[in-house]
Amino acid sequence: MKPWNVAHRGGAKLNPENTLAAFAKAIQLGCDAFELDIHFSRDRDLAVIHDDTLDRTSHRPGVVHDMTMAQLKEADPSIPSLREALRAARGKVLVEIKHPSTGPRYEGLEAVLLKQLAEEAMLDQVVVISFERQSLKLLREQNATIQTGLLVGGQSDVPAAQKELGCNWIAPHYGVVDRGYVEMAHALGLRVNTWTVNDEANMRRLLEAGCDSITSDRPDLLKQILA
Repeated sequence: MKPWNVAHRGGAKLNPENTLAAFAKAIQLGCDAFELDIHFSRDRDLAVIHDDTLDRTSHRPGVVHDMTMAQLKEADPSIPSLREALRAARGKVLVEIKHPSTGPRYEGLEAVLLKQLAEEAMLDQVVVISFERQSLKLLREQNATIQTGLLVGGQSDVPAAQKELGCNWIAPHYGVVDRGYVEMAHALGLRVNTWTVNDEANMRRLLEAGCDSITSDRPDLLKQILA
């Protein structure tokens, strides 16, 4: 199967990240999927934003979980809800579950996510990924068929992704991936989605290593290489 070209946050070097404009560009480019991040809003909706504050992306103060979805949109109209992003999709979406950088995790987010995916008829179009293993465990307990992937930044215990979490994917940082890593994952029935790959040399290296999916801020460049 041809490797997936996944637009990281919609293609963060082509448009403002995690915006409907970025997702539209990814679709226009013919990407196989786009990736986005979600946080819980105060009214238990799912906001598409990478950080748990508005400082970096919206250039204003504000904590996502302390604001309703309406307040987030008032502060920055470019912040989509997950429902809006799903409705804009024309294929696969990688949804990364985020939790606060400080303080307790978001309780109940997984159930809300599954409910929204079902209501938008996207359960079979989404791969849910996270660094947070508890979220992946809860998703598997609540839905036996949802596609999930464990995000890892370094050399990880790859078997745990499949045996302990029931994942379909392992999602390692590209710096730790080589052919041996991919073969080990494939032997366990895991597909490999590596991130965030923005230069031609590493794109070619990872394709040669047999990665099933590459997530990039430059999906336009990856498209040229894949062609």
